[in-house]
Amino acid sequence: MDTHHLEGETPISDTSFFRSFTNVKYQVADISSYEGADFVFDICDEVPEELVGKFDFIIDGGSLDNVFDVLRMTQNMTRMLKPGGRIFIFAWSEGFPSAYLKITPDWMMDFCAVNEFADAKVYVSHCETPFGEPVYGKSVDLFHYDPLVPTENGEVFLPAHVSTFGYGSTYCIAEKGENTTVDRLGVQQHYRGTNVEPYLESAKRFHNSDRPVFSMPNQPANEIPNMAMPSKQPTIRPVARFGEPSILNESEFFVSRLSDISRHTESSSVRLQHLYTDIRSRLYNSEQNILTKMHMLQSGSTRLLIIASFFFAAGFAAALFCFLVAVWAIG
Repeated sequence: MDTHHLEGETPISDTSFFRSFTNVKYQVADISSYEGADFVFDICDEVPEELVGKFDFIIDGGSLDNVFDVLRMTQNMTRMLKPGGRIFIFAWSEGFPSAYLKITPDWMMDFCAVNEFADAKVYVSHCETPFGEPVYGKSVDLFHYDPLVPTENGEVFLPAHVSTFGYGSTYCIAEKGENTTVDRLGVQQHYRGTNVEPYLESAKRFHNSDRPVFSMPNQPANEIPNMAMPSKQPTIRPVARFGEPSILNESEFFVSRLSDISRHTESSSVRLQHLYTDIRSRLYNSEQNILTKMHMLQSGSTRLLIIASFFFAAGFAAALFCFLVAVWAIG
């Protein structure tokens, strides 16, 4: 596959990457011949007959969130698998602006459960976004979604209900069974009523399968770092952290933002306006947080301290803005 890249870059080819750890026959499908795919067709249309039941393993490296008919694509990928074949899907679930749709762990799990896959493991990740900017993040937290929950009245199937700010993804590795279907449509858990099957039996099968839940090599379960949970449901638990959280403070963030903006090819006045708008927005949010705390706190001395802190922050921002105006005028 001829993956296009920027001039001067020399990335490893797709074929070389896979041959570094396997000798399987590697083939690619795409909607156009732009990158030299082996099979050219629309995955949301009819699958060529010769590709049905052909593959042992299918990887969707981020296409699912960029097609219009998500269900049809997932059905077609399942059709293309052999019984016993496996599929690995990862797609944006939060934040990424160019994604057509956001794929939730609930949607992915329900598709596998209602169509009775032999096994399915679903995960959700959350990317660190210091000061709301993912580019400054240095860590990614990974969570496992297991819908099977024991209660006093027996085991039940519960949703993930993930809700996070910033960037996040959904991952699924699933195995097609002899009885796996493709045409059953899922119903959300809170609308099923007493119609708990085949969801519950599928959840039990997934939970009890021999495929282990992902974990970092040589990391005991009791050494998983503390993570901000993306859901209040008992179905979500942390399994791994990649990287270390950023220690960027607010002063360093403003310096980094200024440096980033200065590298753009826009005019100085537009760059300055961007930074001014950014600072004003952040100051407004800080002011609202401080005012909220002022109403909550009862101590008069604490109020004075917060008020003083507020005026200090406002003065610092005003001084910074005046300095930028001076730099712009001189430059």
